[in-house]
Amino acid sequence: VESRMSLVAAGEASDSVVELSDGRLVAVGHRPMPDGGWVSSHEDVTERWRIQEQIGHLARHDALTGLPNRMLFHEFMQAALARAHRGEIIALHCIDLDQFKGINDVLGHVAGDALLMQVAARVRSCIRDVDLVARFGGDEFAVVQVGLQRPEDAEILANRIVRVLSQP
Repeated sequence: VESRMSLVAAGEASDSVVELSDGRLVAVGHRPMPDGGWVSSHEDVTERWRIQEQIGHLARHDALTGLPNRMLFHEFMQAALARAHRGEIIALHCIDLDQFKGINDVLGHVAGDALLMQVAARVRSCIRDVDLVARFGGDEFAVVQVGLQRPEDAEILANRIVRVLSQP
């Protein structure tokens, strides 16, 4: 508020978004008038911001599982590779489900989607917060492990994923 008042005192226009105590977002604009007066506008932009956030989320996440998609995976992988160039150990795990097409063909896409959501949840349960699991589409997933203490940590995670996905 203080910086906005200094802009008003200096006769400069300003725009800002204020979050109210109830969570709504209000765009506030101040415009100087040629005669020395001011016009102040206030617009509730809560819904617009939520829609923009949702669109941004959907652009970078798989609609079915909520996992990061190829775009977010690519961004994360670029950062992980930069860390690897500085000497950090990283690992990439590629997961492709065997006989998934048969599940869709015999049991239908609803069953296939349910299976994919279960796979996503199970793989997500295996990784740390700093790692990433992404779905590329169909039955293809990838896990990026960062900050490994030793290369064997990649094998430990791979075995854990296989064990968790092998459970009925």
